[in-house]
Amino acid sequence: WWWWGTPIWVTPSQPVVEEPKKPIVFDNSNIYNTSISDGYCYKRKSNASIIDSLKIKTTEEFKKWLTFLYAYDMTMFRSIDDYDPNRELTREEAAKIFSNFAMNVLCRKPNKNLKITYNDVEESDPTLKNYITLAYQLWLMKWWVEGQFRPFDTITKAEFNAVLVRMILKSYLPEDNTDKWYSEYNEVSSELGIIKYGAWENGVLRNESAIMLFRAYKEQKFDLRMIDYETY
Repeated sequence: WWWWGTPIWVTPSQPVVEEPKKPIVFDNSNIYNTSISDGYCYKRKSNASIIDSLKIKTTEEFKKWLTFLYAYDMTMFRSIDDYDPNRELTREEAAKIFSNFAMNVLCRKPNKNLKITYNDVEESDPTLKNYITLAYQLWLMKWWVEGQFRPFDTITKAEFNAVLVRMILKSYLPEDNTDKWYSEYNEVSSELGIIKYGAWENGVLRNESAIMLFRAYKEQKFDLRMIDYETY
């Protein structure tokens, strides 16, 4: 159109199209624990890759962890955005991660003779409800008070760390200090390089839990023989 005899050309604005991220693929030696043979008790996904985020900033270590998590079916998400790393982890989500880590990585089998009935899991995510029972049958997670699992509550960093240490040591540590029952778990976890500054009673982010589990897994040498859960 014209303004005072001078033509002005109006170019329609073009929407900004963001380039989709390409899948990230790591060399197996950077991801997996070489002391655990693939297929020994579980065949992980071959050529597992993840999709980076355009919006969420994460570390290289986290991306390796998510690859590992996805390869062993501890999460159904291979996209960082879908995994939602900056949200706090719930107890029902932790039940799946712990159960599949115990079964798929450490070759542990649940004791199906152990029966548990919780009165607060009816509304749990249908894809996670079975793992709540498995977490009990694998001797990983118990009730808070009898009959309650608290599936929607956030699991604390101290609780998450304690379960990791128990899986590695195959035993409970003394929990006599009622104010800081997690103190001895923190000491062992620090020695193993899982945490640097301690794990307290604050909620653990999905990003934090992912990195802690990856550190617990990557450099340890695990005994994959069956264990007596009654002594654990």
